[in-house]
Amino acid sequence: MAEEEEMDTCPICFKTCVDVSHPSSCRHKFCLDCIKKWQSTKTSTHVVCPMCKRESKALVYNYDCNTSTFDLYFFDQTIKSIVLSKAHRTRLSYYMVEKSISHSTVEEVNRFWERRLFVQPKPTIFEWLRRELQALTRIEDTTDVVAHYINSIVEKFFSRHKKNEETVTVELSKQFKQLVSTAVSKFVPDGEEDRFSEELECFVASKLSIEAYDLSYEESSKEGQNGVDYDLLRWIQQKVNLMQIQNTDFLSTRCLNFAREVRSHAELEIRLVNELGFPPSKQTLGFARSLFDKLSSTQELDQSCNIKHEDYKKEVYTQDAYTLLSLGVLDHEGNVTRFGLMMKRLQVGPMLARMIESSEKYGCGEEIIKIAAMVSSRANAHRTPVSRSDHMSMLVAYESWEATNFSKKWCLDNGVQLAKMEHAKSLIHKWDKTLESLQIKVTSKRDDVQCIKRCVIEGYISTCAKFQSDGTYKSLKAPYATKRIDPTSTLYEWHLLPRFVVHSDTFTNSMQEVTEITLKGLSKVAPELYRLAG
Repeated sequence: MAEEEEMDTCPICFKTCVDVSHPSSCRHKFCLDCIKKWQSTKTSTHVVCPMCKRESKALVYNYDCNTSTFDLYFFDQTIKSIVLSKAHRTRLSYYMVEKSISHSTVEEVNRFWERRLFVQPKPTIFEWLRRELQALTRIEDTTDVVAHYINSIVEKFFSRHKKNEETVTVELSKQFKQLVSTAVSKFVPDGEEDRFSEELECFVASKLSIEAYDLSYEESSKEGQNGVDYDLLRWIQQKVNLMQIQNTDFLSTRCLNFAREVRSHAELEIRLVNELGFPPSKQTLGFARSLFDKLSSTQELDQSCNIKHEDYKKEVYTQDAYTLLSLGVLDHEGNVTRFGLMMKRLQVGPMLARMIESSEKYGCGEEIIKIAAMVSSRANAHRTPVSRSDHMSMLVAYESWEATNFSKKWCLDNGVQLAKMEHAKSLIHKWDKTLESLQIKVTSKRDDVQCIKRCVIEGYISTCAKFQSDGTYKSLKAPYATKRIDPTSTLYEWHLLPRFVVHSDTFTNSMQEVTEITLKGLSKVAPELYRLAG
């Protein structure tokens, strides 16, 4: 106890330390004002500790034990120190963690390089760089110059690779991080340059503003703490890259989910080939066996740690029951409804199932099944603008391919993957038989475009979003969620952006598959959302 009191006593004023500070080269504690007055009698720009006589460049104060962050005070008048804000401290605390969220955004980063989304400039890079450098160096006056320097290097790198489309995704990412690490190594603390380049790559690939990125980063950090196995996801992504599989959205996550659902590696291989477009080869079989074995060993480890799986299952079951009830899958007595049975047989989500269910009412089942199959296979075949709807464009694309007797040449000419179109074709054949067994009539009404769009809107009405003045779309049901229309969408025309839209790509930060909905149509389909639209 006496030792603690002695440590908290300022050696200059012999009182309890107020605004505890210490020189950066030692840990002798002083009152901040006392050590400032002591140093003011010296002519040196370095801090000389009264106890050990060591020289330091700055004083450390305002130490936060929760985030392991602190402020620096420089006696050198040529260096303007900065008092860290809450945002600075939060960002700095992430550097104290061994891993960044780059391991959880592997797919998003790969998609950024693969689709060459860096062609679109991101004006907030400079602001992000300045804040990051201020947090790491705690210096204010020179960070603007350094931020401009790094920003110019990034812009030159992007402009240099706009025309060169031969460089593969992995090489682009490596070159970018190496370039940034080399440039920033002179300014940030030793050992932080590689982490800095990873953080910058994540921010550039995110398509988010600084505020939205901070929220997303915080959520991703929480997920990492809650046991999401990002190491396994990264391993899957590395294997997929080595196999040269065409990278699709959330491919690693879908592979992992399939591995959790199957009972053998052979069943996993079949699902990888049929549903994700993997080639039927020994390499795919080896990947399926390795993934299945890795996941099995992880589950055995959980059981050896005495995790209470039964209690967890009961809690999840209760939550899932309420969710299924709200979706209309279960009735109030707990029985599966006709809609729930259709979802189970078709093996689709509630939005796609609702869209297919609506087609029976409007008599356009053939067209809606084709659209649903194209959405599920993620063929990204919408190229030609049709009726202000990417979903109608996908229908036209499938019908064009069908008219050529499902030729491979059509896919090559239109830049569409044959495997994904074949997957859509197999889904249509499978769903036709399923709906027939459920005694649901599948009829055609190809001439009535508005009727087809009405089914799409009813299925995805929960994703309805309203256009904002800054070019983004804000969800009516979740006003905190904003997205932008992706440049690959046929509705991406800045002077003709629709006021209200629904979209089917609910797991990405941008809307690639969009259908316009009028205010009048919104009032008919969802009166409660119409009132929220204002």
